[in-house]
Amino acid sequence: QAFSSPIRYWWPLLPVYLGIAIFFIGMLVAVGGLAPAGLEAGKQEIANAVGAAVVMTLLLLILISALAVLTHRQAAGVVQKWKLGWATLRYMWMYFVIGFLGSLLAFAAFFLVSIFGGGPAALFSGAMDPESGDYVAIVLSLITWLVVMIYYVRVSLALPATAIDNQATISLAWQITRGNTLRLAGAWILYFVLVIALNAVLNFIVGSTTVFGGEGISVVSILGTLGFVLVYYYMVVFGIAFLTYSYLALAPNAQGETPLEPARTEESLSPQAPPAP
Repeated sequence: QAFSSPIRYWWPLLPVYLGIAIFFIGMLVAVGGLAPAGLEAGKQEIANAVGAAVVMTLLLLILISALAVLTHRQAAGVVQKWKLGWATLRYMWMYFVIGFLGSLLAFAAFFLVSIFGGGPAALFSGAMDPESGDYVAIVLSLITWLVVMIYYVRVSLALPATAIDNQATISLAWQITRGNTLRLAGAWILYFVLVIALNAVLNFIVGSTTVFGGEGISVVSILGTLGFVLVYYYMVVFGIAFLTYSYLALAPNAQGETPLEPARTEESLSPQAPPAP
């Protein structure tokens, strides 16, 4: 379902996504034009450039969050899918809380394992240099990343819950994903493999022939940029839709029920023969 979502839901997601992409490209051009040239720029020019960058970045975050909420609601079949106001703000807040708690968890895990791995410096150097021979540091650093990954895999379903039901909590996401961590992690690994593969193919075909490639604006550069935009559209909608379908499948676990049963086939719906005497 998630794999085909970018195509099935091209309307209205693709036009909205293209509008945000145009805004993003225009933002980069505008901020680049406001950027002070050289070290002799005045304080006012620097302040204008920084202020414009902050405002446009905030607007971009709001637009991206609204697109994510719209994608969640579209994939879930919500009737009033365009009611994005408060849902977008709640979504941004949930995203911030998840990221903040994840940062705290990563810091705490890194601090604890560094104590047993010869200190933060030794742990960091061992993780960055596998040939250093400090296998304790390498193993502990891998454990740290594993703990953080499990956290994000399990609590990420709070995002579609916020967009769809407007009453999500991190504890709810943690509860409904119990017993499904490996399945979700495996699916995300496959997703990132697909992302890497698509990026590699696109870079091989297009390369730097984009409007930001330093070769000026031409038909070829515009087509190259459009190729990147369409591929990113597919990857973004694919990932968001996967979160949505995962939440819909596992949400019954919150009431102590089993996940949704597979759809019944025509054979199971056909009349059954009476039992033999």
